[in-house]
Amino acid sequence: MYHSLTHALHSLRNPHFPGKSPALAAKKKLEDGGEDKAFNVEIRNHLSQLEIPADQGFLTLPWLNDAVNTVLFTCSHISNLLPKITCSEKERVHLESNLEDTLNLLDVCNGLKEVLNDVQHYVMLVRYAARTAVNVKDASDEVELKAKLTCFHAALVKSTEFMHARVEENTRHREGRSKLETCSSMLRRMGEPLPEASPGSKHAASNALFNDMYAAKVLAIFVCSVLAVALSVKPKRPLSCVHMAEQPTWLDLLQRVQDNVKKLTDKGIEHGKIALLKELDQLRAHTNELYEMLDNFLKQGTPIVEADKLSLSQQCEKLVEESDDLQRGLLALQQHVDGLFRMLVAIRVDFLDALCHV
Repeated sequence: MYHSLTHALHSLRNPHFPGKSPALAAKKKLEDGGEDKAFNVEIRNHLSQLEIPADQGFLTLPWLNDAVNTVLFTCSHISNLLPKITCSEKERVHLESNLEDTLNLLDVCNGLKEVLNDVQHYVMLVRYAARTAVNVKDASDEVELKAKLTCFHAALVKSTEFMHARVEENTRHREGRSKLETCSSMLRRMGEPLPEASPGSKHAASNALFNDMYAAKVLAIFVCSVLAVALSVKPKRPLSCVHMAEQPTWLDLLQRVQDNVKKLTDKGIEHGKIALLKELDQLRAHTNELYEMLDNFLKQGTPIVEADKLSLSQQCEKLVEESDDLQRGLLALQQHVDGLFRMLVAIRVDFLDALCHV
């Protein structure tokens, strides 16, 4: 009885499959180059979705979400491969280098989450302000109207002051750097230039793994660099390019995407744009327009007729819709960045496990 139970438990831990085991089959596929070729084709497909004209003017939230999804795809691929590969002592240095890079990218993710929180806080302030004046058209008398407009004005001041503080923080020379500035510098150092991908292992599977890890690192550095610029308020530093030592089959496509995004962001920085993210720039512009209109009514004593009240209500409704849309897009982006953080942690654990078995 005991012997039968022991045998059954052993079978559960080490299930028997007819023919080759899944791990061996996956390794054989990797050695034959089939999985690696499919991976490179998939990267091309993802990158083709990221091609944008350099004269587009702004980056958009859907584009940023697609870009992070591309990195998530490559990291997921690496996470699936790592447990299937046994590395040699010669490859230990490359593993340790990639282990260090995952730690740097985790710091970058934390920096991106901080700036995302800032942007979301601004959107929340704008939405709250707009909600206070949606029903201003229904004010029954001058007293109620003045009370609604005063409340609206105070809420708008908070949002504009918050954005102004972020602009001042980025433009003035100060000691020390923000978390995001530190991360941006780290990304520049990581990407200029990247060392060769493979240590030249005699095992084709190991070489394929290191090449794919190189691809994941290249894309992670590029996309995180774009996020850092896109989410900054009045960014100062231009987007840094990733310089690759290898020649992957999708390099030409990445180069086009990178060149166009750099031209777009560089032009925005040269023109002194407050936000390079289209949805954020529109929300900020409409908020400022409402603030100026309200200032005229309250400070200059401009008479408010029924048409003005209706116009204010309609613009506030539009501002609520815009802030809701932006908030949804930012939440999706935050979820993707959180997913990338978790994926990098998992890969880091796999690296440590692989190093323990070298």
